[in-house]
Amino acid sequence: MVQKYKSEPLKIWNRCKEIRTNIYRDIAEANDKGKLLVVGSAGDCITLTSGFDAEFLGGEPYGASVAHLYQRDPALYQRIVEASEHAGYPRDL
Repeated sequence: MVQKYKSEPLKIWNRCKEIRTNIYRDIAEANDKGKLLVVGSAGDCITLTSGFDAEFLGGEPYGASVAHLYQRDPALYQRIVEASEHAGYPRDL
């Protein structure tokens, strides 16, 4: 295959990962900080919740992150799924 266009790795990739990690940390700590946690489709009105002291968890981006974790570390993924199930969440959630 002939490369038609020059390409290179995304220079800000590490910063992107840092931002995503911070978002998930804020979601995980929302209850401890007295914030409302809003969960819904990424297509929902994210801007509506921005006016409140709340964190928003969009299902589709989170699902993609979980799927990536399964590929990267299946044992950790399994421990997380089992802990979630033990906490009362259904396995297919």
